[in-house]
Amino acid sequence: MSKGVQEIYIEAWLEPRKSIRRVRGFGLTERDRLLMIVVNLVATAISIAVMVRILPSNFYSEFFAAVPTLTRYFSYVIFVFGLYRLGAFLLQVIGRACGGVADSDACRDVVAWWMLVTAIASLVELVFLVVLPSALSAIINLVVMVGGFVIFSTYTAEVHGFDSIGRVAGVTVATCFAVLLIVNILILSLASA
Repeated sequence: MSKGVQEIYIEAWLEPRKSIRRVRGFGLTERDRLLMIVVNLVATAISIAVMVRILPSNFYSEFFAAVPTLTRYFSYVIFVFGLYRLGAFLLQVIGRACGGVADSDACRDVVAWWMLVTAIASLVELVFLVVLPSALSAIINLVVMVGGFVIFSTYTAEVHGFDSIGRVAGVTVATCFAVLLIVNILILSLASA
């Protein structure tokens, strides 16, 4: 990884407001965002594939064993790209309802950048899962999850122009809840069909 890429990645976690400003300054196109989503898709697929192999009895192995292979991959691609679009849409709608100012491009930048940053972290987590005892890897997983929530909240605050921690937390939690609710409804409706 080049020094510049390392700096941007570290900045994404340690100085998230500066990071999202820099990303917004790049003037990302939809193609750029979709490339970030593809990296997320590949990194997550690698993580899941390895977890299914090294941890034979887990949620992923049981879920993926029940679904035919082609359907599994096709539905996962649709899920990831749908999550990107749905997350960006809800981030804009809920943020605006709370007084935010972000446009759809800014919200898509936030979701795509966040998905890229956390996907790379998931690969690092995977290494820890393999080499560390399960208790330590669970702690690392928790730290990354909380960190992911914090950077998403910070990116949201920056693009919507929020200063209030309450508004940021409210928009972040409401967006995450709405995405989870819609995804669960879709999964349950597909499972019952």
